[in-house]
Amino acid sequence: MKKNVLIFSLLNWKSKLLHRSHMLAKYFAKKGFEVFYVQKENVSNIRDLGFKPKIYKDKNIHIISLLALPYLKGKVKSIYSLNDRIMTAQLKELFSMVDEPLIILESPYWIRAIENSRGEKGILCYDISDDFSQFATNDKWKRQVLAYEKEAIDQSDFITITAEQLREKAPDKTNVYLVENGVDLDEFADSKNIFGDKYKKPVCGFIGGLFQWIDFDLISRLADKYRDYSFVLIGPTDQQHQIDKLCQNSNVYYLGEKDKADIGNYFASLDIGLIPFVSEERYPRLKTVNSNKIFQYCYFGYPVISTQFEQVKSLTEVVQVCKNQEEFIEGLGISLESDTEKMRERRKKYAYENSWEKRVEDLINIASNR
Repeated sequence: MKKNVLIFSLLNWKSKLLHRSHMLAKYFAKKGFEVFYVQKENVSNIRDLGFKPKIYKDKNIHIISLLALPYLKGKVKSIYSLNDRIMTAQLKELFSMVDEPLIILESPYWIRAIENSRGEKGILCYDISDDFSQFATNDKWKRQVLAYEKEAIDQSDFITITAEQLREKAPDKTNVYLVENGVDLDEFADSKNIFGDKYKKPVCGFIGGLFQWIDFDLISRLADKYRDYSFVLIGPTDQQHQIDKLCQNSNVYYLGEKDKADIGNYFASLDIGLIPFVSEERYPRLKTVNSNKIFQYCYFGYPVISTQFEQVKSLTEVVQVCKNQEEFIEGLGISLESDTEKMRERRKKYAYENSWEKRVEDLINIASNR
């Protein structure tokens, strides 16, 4: 394996949301790899399509932007095969530029274009960070995702998963390795509290996607019970009605979506980290989630309180895990007063042991032994 890595991303490089693919790109580059971050750029008009990728550089990372059509949630089947052909043509140029790369697939949608363009080049890793079929809102879309995913699993030289439950995606494979998410130690090192005295303390915060997996009723009950606490919510949402309802409480603040470059300052500004998810029964995807928030909250040492889901069940030494709303409500009230310096140091140690730099070292070791 030469020191070239191609990361076929889930989110675009300039997305405000921070994804695993961004962190892998950053830390592979730090390890001296030539990093190519490949993204799909949607165009609305077929006449705008080209057959050459758009290439630019952000510091030491090459951004390869492939023009293609939006998938439209699987409603138009022909778009998949059309995009495969369009992206194949553009990727042939990219593969001509690199020798024996490590190819990391963050989304199964890329697999056919990669296989049709790379020839025999490189080592292919399908990096499974989610159950993508759970995002499909119709049967046609789900079938297409599963078809791409099966090909990605079958064609990969090795597979990495972020949660043990994702091993079920490849039950017959022996080349499956657990490589969880992590924390960006470099980025967080200079983070600072930017809230000051703006909000009444303690500031209890959630940073992340405010979608259907959030227990908004629990947050409402917390805000009602702890009128002297501030509850700060940060992240994108498609649940604006729920957010508006919550913000009728004078101690709840929705700050919207923040750029990933600034997010460390918001983590540093909290006194308590909240993970108020609904139950796994209501949202089964939680069984396979590997949340960055746990590592990010722990970096700053403050108490972390969470509802119960698969990832946190074994983390009770660093996370206060609650089986139901009542436990969560009661637990929040004692989370600060029962906290100790020893517990804070334990959380910080856990974060340092789960850095993105170590995750990339794990991937390099696995790939080197293929």
